[in-house]
Amino acid sequence: MNNGTSHRLAEEFLTDVAGSFFEARLRLEAMIETFEASAERLRREAEKVAGAAAALWRALLEEDLAAALFHRLGIDASPFARAARKATLSGPLVVPKLWGRRRRYARTVEDAYQRLAREVRRYQEGPPETERGAAAAVYYNLVQEMARIVN
Repeated sequence: MNNGTSHRLAEEFLTDVAGSFFEARLRLEAMIETFEASAERLRREAEKVAGAAAALWRALLEEDLAAALFHRLGIDASPFARAARKATLSGPLVVPKLWGRRRRYARTVEDAYQRLAREVRRYQEGPPETERGAAAAVYYNLVQEMARIVN
């Protein structure tokens, strides 16, 4: 093999390596861009959880009662307390009209709790597959896996 041939082979090799590197870099940048957009959409989903936490916090009327409920469930209440203080209610509390005051209050708290549980589940796992738009949903477990792949 003469010197010109080896020089040409070296150039082709370097060109292939550089092309592969830049192609991989472009794919990585596209993945990072998709990840960042997904993380932003996930932040909006977190706002729904905060709204549901605010509804439950307000339904319980006293912060000590709310903290005690979360404690009994084995959940650190402080993130929910902060979220509830900052969030605005994203929907009205459902207050049944036909029952006595105690049953109405219990049902209101139960509805607020179920709403929070539903929003947390959607945040972590995404909406049920039967729901329209579920294929385009962004949720915590998905974004966590995307972060693992990007890293």
